[in-house]
Amino acid sequence: MTYQQLRTFLPAESTIPTLGGRTEIQLINPSFGNLAIINSKGNCYLITESDWQNACAICKRNPHNPWRSSHYCDLSSYYSYGLVHAAAILRYISENDDVAA
Repeated sequence: MTYQQLRTFLPAESTIPTLGGRTEIQLINPSFGNLAIINSKGNCYLITESDWQNACAICKRNPHNPWRSSHYCDLSSYYSYGLVHAAAILRYISENDDVAA
């Protein structure tokens, strides 16, 4: 799924679990700009197209354990504040195939 397809697919506002699944984050899909996530502490992070592409690439490179948070949180050439949240969206979509359909 491309970033543009994701933007078309997602509602304007929704709530999804974090990558670890312990808490929920609020997903904001504005009609312009980038996706935004508001965490339980009220901090806002943007998810760019490159965050989405990098999360998809990391997931594909780790097929046996794609949701291990260290893949997305460790410092690397992919790291950004939006990456772990992009992975949370990717996990939510992949685990809820009925939602994606």
